[in-house]
Amino acid sequence: MFPVVPEIDNAFRLDDRTAVVTGGNRGIGRGIAEVLAAAGARVVLAARDVALLDEVRNGIESQGGQALAVSVDVAQDADCRRLIDKACDAYGGVDILVNNAAAPRFALAKSADAMPMEDFDLTMAVNLRAPYLLCQLAARDMIARGRGGSIINISSIAGAMGVGNYSAYSSSKGALERLSESMAVDWGVHGIRVNSLGPGMIATDENLHLREDPVALARATSTIPLGRTGEPHEIGRVVLFLASDAASFVTGQTIYVDGGGGPIRPGSGLAAGVDAAAYSPNAASDQ
Repeated sequence: MFPVVPEIDNAFRLDDRTAVVTGGNRGIGRGIAEVLAAAGARVVLAARDVALLDEVRNGIESQGGQALAVSVDVAQDADCRRLIDKACDAYGGVDILVNNAAAPRFALAKSADAMPMEDFDLTMAVNLRAPYLLCQLAARDMIARGRGGSIINISSIAGAMGVGNYSAYSSSKGALERLSESMAVDWGVHGIRVNSLGPGMIATDENLHLREDPVALARATSTIPLGRTGEPHEIGRVVLFLASDAASFVTGQTIYVDGGGGPIRPGSGLAAGVDAAAYSPNAASDQ
């Protein structure tokens, strides 16, 4: 009989691997970082907010994990290069890259005719250009070391279909999914797997206003078959699968983790419950 249980258990372990997680200071990024650390990875946390980064790092270390906090603005090429350099200097290389940092979509939500080009440029810089550069830098290191690796780009269910007031955000996330597919083809020969993950409505600080409004929350979850919002660690578990040997034959895919709600469509799911005007104009970025 095959040793199925030990094999499955070991397949999800990330011992002796280094994972870089952008936007790792809060919400989905924090949930991802904590799950990867629990699976044995050394985690490099990247974001702009140093205090929150240190809080996450301290939490991981208190549980016996290893973590490094690096203050980074991913919209700056020099910061992206410094992040990968620090990960390589500290831990010898990058085995897993999770591009999670994102521009504040609610604060930047506007009809396409009213979208300032500087907001469009910021969205593309954070959501598309930064992942492209970080993927490139991490892949070069993975290729040089010859160990393969896993790259997970955090997209959104809004990347599957154009959404009103989200022209910049939706297009950036759709492009990120196509980017992941192209890179999977480019780097498969090197054993580098590249996948996307599209969260649905996940309980984070960014949508706290919505979750505190019973009417808006009921409307937003009414077309989610599981009938609730997701939790950051539920995204982290799927990232763990994609990062681990359990997904050794999975590349070029997008997995939507959305409670069964599917892509945003008019009158359903997130589109039915989100009113961008209800959010603070200073809504927190995932950076």
